[in-house]
Amino acid sequence: MLAPWPVIIEEARLPPDPPPMPPEEAVQVADSVTRRRVEFATGRLCARRALARLGIDAFILRNDARRAPQWPPGIVGSLTHTGDVPGGYCAVAVARADTTLTIGLDAEKADGLPVHLWRFVLTTAERAWLGAQDAERRGLLAKVIFSAKESFYKAQFPLTGQMVGFHDVEVDLDIPRGAFAMRVAGAPALGPGVGCWTGRFCLDEELVRTAVVVSR
Repeated sequence: MLAPWPVIIEEARLPPDPPPMPPEEAVQVADSVTRRRVEFATGRLCARRALARLGIDAFILRNDARRAPQWPPGIVGSLTHTGDVPGGYCAVAVARADTTLTIGLDAEKADGLPVHLWRFVLTTAERAWLGAQDAERRGLLAKVIFSAKESFYKAQFPLTGQMVGFHDVEVDLDIPRGAFAMRVAGAPALGPGVGCWTGRFCLDEELVRTAVVVSR
């Protein structure tokens, strides 16, 4: 998918009912609608599988007050889900913190980003670049940029705790390589060693998937 990177990725389809999870995790979504409980539980299932591959078993993955996963000490990670219940997609990426500073992972349905949202999500330069692309692919490429910004946000937030807007970061897509680079424009410095943010994307008929990984 988005390899090779020094990360472990586990994927799953969203089932009709929540997979089993420890009561300490289940209580966090006990009052939620079925969809939310399915997304939450499937994310925890993927996380348990990924952490087990790093030798970490029986860890309770809680959310903090900001709904961000509290990964085990010495681990960085990110999770994402999209699509319908059942049938949607869920994935988790984890890595050891001594090799990886941060991870951001995002998945979106592979449909076009609605044009009426472009001015909220895309910078002037990004909209100009899209205008030079094939008209039939502009909406899908706009969705890739949107997803890249979501991955960026997930990667930077554990380092900074900052709320970063869509117009605070500008994405340059390298379509042949399935890669992108980002410039942070309207936000303060975003932590040690993160002057240049890069990532990767992949597309298929169903999904847009992006990832940002900052190595140490």
